[in-house]
Amino acid sequence: QQVTARIKVSEQDIDNFLNSPQGKSNTNSEVHVAHLRIALPKDADSAQVNAAATIANQIVNDLQRQSDIDAVVKNNQNPTYRVEGADMGWRPLTEMPSELADKVNDLGINEVARPIRAADGFHVLKLLERRSGSERTIVKQYKVRHIL
Repeated sequence: QQVTARIKVSEQDIDNFLNSPQGKSNTNSEVHVAHLRIALPKDADSAQVNAAATIANQIVNDLQRQSDIDAVVKNNQNPTYRVEGADMGWRPLTEMPSELADKVNDLGINEVARPIRAADGFHVLKLLERRSGSERTIVKQYKVRHIL
């Protein structure tokens, strides 16, 4: 408690960290994510929500076993609920909605998050790859050294 009371972080300290290699690595992290959504109407009743949750859990199980997103979407189509899915490609974590970014940030490579309930339905995320800003810097340095 005594030590914590003495610690003071200024705006300049924050700026210095964000401009440091470690800070840039944290803020420039990018993820390659597969995203599937089970659409629900805004006025969905509890039976509809439960049925969509069952489909979402099945999608999680399917994604854990296979990597073909299109096949998972096709196999889980339902006349009542629209299942949409796509490879989102590389995206900075900072450009994703915070509730999705938080889930993705906690995932390991090829790990699938539990279904996320949102106003428009359920979302299922699978982390395919991850890279940080520092990894890109190292690659660029390597290429420059190789040329020299």
